[in-house]
Amino acid sequence: TFLFMHKPTYLREDGHGLEKVETALQGRNYTVINGHDHEFKHQVRHGMDYIILGTTGGIQWQRTDQSFDHLSLITMDTNGPNISHIKMEGILDKTGNIPADGNDLCYQKSKCGTEE
Repeated sequence: TFLFMHKPTYLREDGHGLEKVETALQGRNYTVINGHDHEFKHQVRHGMDYIILGTTGGIQWQRTDQSFDHLSLITMDTNGPNISHIKMEGILDKTGNIPADGNDLCYQKSKCGTEE
């Protein structure tokens, strides 16, 4: 089971988070994936994966190396999901270069030295 949402509501501590959903999912394998923070984070909670995605063209934060453009690939096998995150700067053409003159581009604000 996958739960996709924009905000990481499971981080709320006011009783309005995912407690009811997590209780309903007890005994079942699930993965929670969300965005909103623009800073990649992974944690295990209740024995399950909770992933906050970075950005894909959104605002990046210079203060952290975990704010980067990427896409996520999820495949399934008999053991469950296999999740990979592909940084945009890591996709190369057949010559080993980033396409569309991408070698001159900066894909991660924390490495570009630009202001927020």
